[in-house]
Amino acid sequence: NGRYAVSGSDDKTAKIWDISTGSPVVELKGHTARVTSVAFSSDAQHVISGSFDCTFRIWEASTGQCLRIFKGHVVGVNAVAMSMDGRYAISAYDDGTIKVWVLDWDLIVRNEQLWDANATALLEKFLVAHTPYVQGTLTRRGSVDWSEAEIERLILMLGCAGLGKADAKFIRKELERLAGKR
Repeated sequence: NGRYAVSGSDDKTAKIWDISTGSPVVELKGHTARVTSVAFSSDAQHVISGSFDCTFRIWEASTGQCLRIFKGHVVGVNAVAMSMDGRYAISAYDDGTIKVWVLDWDLIVRNEQLWDANATALLEKFLVAHTPYVQGTLTRRGSVDWSEAEIERLILMLGCAGLGKADAKFIRKELERLAGKR
């Protein structure tokens, strides 16, 4: 949201800073070695941190509470990230390994009131790509057609673009609404 930043440190902590004051507001304690990588979740509700203690952790940003420790790595964690929809954590290690972890929490599904208008442009591109060409031309016209697998890929693309997680029923409804305007 532009108000906070997060940093990792050699002192085995991560800190959340108020950008306007330059002061730390939450300290994340628990790693047993240098914290090498940190990132906010897309909604800024969580922080992910990686450390040379061979773990990465997910924290509640507002309280500093450690929600989960991911253990069992044999080398230090160099980089961490969380997918835009919060469904996956990504970690990279000194040995060159990159792992993707499925996070086991219930996601808040966006409803119509929370729909991000920026997603409309991606839905319109999807509609164009799924409208058939008129034979012998470069003009697209006709009924839009898509499969369930394509809807799932669209949902993943929306999440990766930072536009949250919407269910397939809502996406189909929104596509049908946009197709009706064309």
